[in-house]
Amino acid sequence: MCGLLGGVPLAIALLPGITMEGGFSIAARMIPIALFLIVNRVISVWPENTRTAHPLMVLMPAVIGIVEDSLIWLPASWVAGLMDLALEIDGILPMVLGALIVRLTALALLALPSRVARAD
Repeated sequence: MCGLLGGVPLAIALLPGITMEGGFSIAARMIPIALFLIVNRVISVWPENTRTAHPLMVLMPAVIGIVEDSLIWLPASWVAGLMDLALEIDGILPMVLGALIVRLTALALLALPSRVARAD
């Protein structure tokens, strides 16, 4: 989830093909993040443990996830348009690059070691 919270606004800020008119309001940010969360919860394509998985077991779901995330940008733009929040995607390349940014952000945050409470 943290990867989505960071990756979606990062993709919107970095890519010139994904624009959000009227700034980064909380409602405008939450539309694509909510769609990414819902779809990624319904269709889970992550290996159970990314730290010990074989590289192919991480690479294949990542590629499938990029395709999945690319397709999420279209309904996010449509729903934002219905709510008068101007999220515009200017073609296939910004969708794929946005999906790559979101997926890499999520994968990078999953790969970070988690805190373990010390028993002192």
